[in-house]
Amino acid sequence: FAETRLTLAAQSDDFIGYDGGWVNVLHFGLRIDERDFEPNPKTGYLAEYNLDISGKFLGSNYDFVRQTFSVRGFHTFWDRLTLAGRLAMTYASGDVPFFELGKMNFTNGTATAMGGSRTNRGYLEERFLARGYTLAQFDVRYFVGEVVVWGQRFGLQPFAFIDVGNVYDTFGDIFAKPRFGEYRPSYGGGFVVPW
Repeated sequence: FAETRLTLAAQSDDFIGYDGGWVNVLHFGLRIDERDFEPNPKTGYLAEYNLDISGKFLGSNYDFVRQTFSVRGFHTFWDRLTLAGRLAMTYASGDVPFFELGKMNFTNGTATAMGGSRTNRGYLEERFLARGYTLAQFDVRYFVGEVVVWGQRFGLQPFAFIDVGNVYDTFGDIFAKPRFGEYRPSYGGGFVVPW
């Protein structure tokens, strides 16, 4: 058999999780939600702090802690043009298996920390793996109109976005060595159909 990146990485002492195993977490979250309409906000903000604890006392094979902080804000001009933004940071400490490194946990579920359809859109999901992540996202949405079909209301919103993010091996580097020149940008657009 030929060597792969996974089998080569597994030979390192600091590579955790090659043999798989159970990951059970206890999740604590604090959420302050001042948005006007959760499915399609036009004004307000959402601030979250989430703490995940994984340990042998929960039946997990790994002992680690992950903390995520996020702030999202929304403001609408002329009742049609909405500016949205999010700043987020996460860091995991302890024996974190590699398959848990690429995640941020929020009160409404887990998201890929960089890449995929929710964060740093345009990059492959879990393209970047590390213990720490910082993320900034900015969206511009324009509300065209809505239509009612079978008693259900659907809207149409074209949007454009810019995401930037970076990875860090230690918590202190996020603040002491932010490496702004190494942030990975992604941008694009599409249509949102709020229901």
